[in-house]
Amino acid sequence: MDRIYKPERKLSIDEAIVLWRGRCIFRQYIKNKRHRYGIQLYELSEPNGIVLRVKIYAGKYNDLSARNRTSNVILALMDGFLNSGYELFMDNYYNSVDLAKNLTMSQLKKSQPQWKFSDETNAKAELFRIKI
Repeated sequence: MDRIYKPERKLSIDEAIVLWRGRCIFRQYIKNKRHRYGIQLYELSEPNGIVLRVKIYAGKYNDLSARNRTSNVILALMDGFLNSGYELFMDNYYNSVDLAKNLTMSQLKKSQPQWKFSDETNAKAELFRIKI
């Protein structure tokens, strides 16, 4: 898909559940969802609804550890889009300090070991304006 379609600059990551009541080793049960049984997917998509990449959550049989699962999923889905000027939007479910470090550390120049902000109120806004 990367060869034939160039996505927009704004990308989003979210989860989806495909309704599935049949036999499947990685079927999920989520109590608060409308479709309680199904296959959980992580999707990288554009604002117009085009899904660029999909990763299936396979539970304990998956190679991702539970502790860093969300950051590993995001880094796997964003592979190829990092350091290219894309903007990533996601829920607070995916936020973590490790993920923020992984996404922003490549943007820092080695000649500037520390960031200098004009004031404390602007520090957060400047940090989150960095394009991935």
